[in-house]
Amino acid sequence: IYVSKLNDKRLAEEYCDEVWKRNRVKKYGLREDLPFAEETSVQTENAKNGSDDADIYLYLIKAYLLRAERESNVGMGITELVSILDRFYDRVNPLKVLAILPE
Repeated sequence: IYVSKLNDKRLAEEYCDEVWKRNRVKKYGLREDLPFAEETSVQTENAKNGSDDADIYLYLIKAYLLRAERESNVGMGITELVSILDRFYDRVNPLKVLAILPE
């Protein structure tokens, strides 16, 4: 909804961040107030293993790619994908991203 209806990138990313944190707390008992250094190894390992909480950012990437396809502007979708991967690389399984790229 944030991407397709409201066209609000900031809210979409904030929502993904909230879901990511909530899932980590529920799944691993990790607190949101952990220093980043303590979180990073868990996040990186989860993304590598393809854990479900990494999929929230995959859904965001899919939403951008679908919107770009509807608007016949695949370049825009790829730009958003690269931007998300640049900022949230430790929260996305790269193999899953490759599987959804347009041909």
